[in-house]
Amino acid sequence: MSTAARKPIALLTGFLGAGKTTALNRWLAEPALARALVLVNEVGAIPIDHHLVREVRDDVVILASGCVCCSVRSDLAEALGGADTSAFDRVVIETTGLADPAPVIATILGDRALAARFDLDRVVTVVDVERGTDLLERFTEARKQIALADVLLVTKGDRSDEERIAAFSVELRRWNALAAVVRAERSLAADVLVHAAFSRRGAWAADPAPCPPRTTPRTRSLPLAPAAPTEHAPTAAHAPTATHAPAEHAHAGVRTAALPTPEPVSVRRLALWLEMIARFHGDHLLRAKALVRDAESGDVWCLHAVQHAVHPPEREAALASLPPEALGLVLISVGAGAGVFESLVASARAIALPLSAPS
Repeated sequence: MSTAARKPIALLTGFLGAGKTTALNRWLAEPALARALVLVNEVGAIPIDHHLVREVRDDVVILASGCVCCSVRSDLAEALGGADTSAFDRVVIETTGLADPAPVIATILGDRALAARFDLDRVVTVVDVERGTDLLERFTEARKQIALADVLLVTKGDRSDEERIAAFSVELRRWNALAAVVRAERSLAADVLVHAAFSRRGAWAADPAPCPPRTTPRTRSLPLAPAAPTEHAPTAAHAPTATHAPAEHAHAGVRTAALPTPEPVSVRRLALWLEMIARFHGDHLLRAKALVRDAESGDVWCLHAVQHAVHPPEREAALASLPPEALGLVLISVGAGAGVFESLVASARAIALPLSAPS
């Protein structure tokens, strides 16, 4: 099968809380992705993020029970290998925020059967201007995600000044001088995921405006992230791991817990609890996200926090009919001291008890 006939794959990556699901949610409403096969990978036994993609369609495939760069690479190969390519014209794979893109890229490029049917067209890494510099200093995964990108999608620019965004762009260039740097609030799916200027075989441009094609295809090796500027970042040891709560993740120092909440809970109490743990344990709180049904209103609500930042609860009207088994709370932590993570999990269990249950 020629390159033109192979289905292009866009790998969407980026660290926890950078805004991958928000971007994908917005893009799926656009015509450019009307015939896209979407694969969403989540760490944890409760897949929350895919429910938050409000334009979820029948062709959204969930790769759960592990990180796509560790324990579910075979699931990725199986999902792509069994797909009917006549039903879609492109593929978007959203990785977990902890994923190292290199093994995922190797899976796609190294499987002859997949390589005959699919073309890894681009790697899009979502980067958060508010936390990006800190994450680059602390986490190997964040640096690898940036080093392997063809497009760096800068999010939360609407909450930052131009000077800070410019300084962050310079920092990004330190780690990847070849990638296009694009502002999320100014970009459509067609710009980031479809436009030929951002293809791995195309020319890299600073904006999605058309640019003259190169006379010869451009190829890139898969670079390793530069040496860490500090000693704070953990080194990922990629090996299969379980993700049931609480569990040590394959990425060193990262622990996850998934707590089902099939019964209605108090959203108000849960929001107050999130604010408390973010305030006192934000340095170790990579992500907390919950989809729960409120005991008072009966509505489904989404609550989430990233380190010290807690986002206001959002009512999810489109998810009103979610079954009880789809509701739950996910905690992802790194570097917490002995007993701290266990205490967070215990307090989460207590706060998530249905109001009718004894405390």
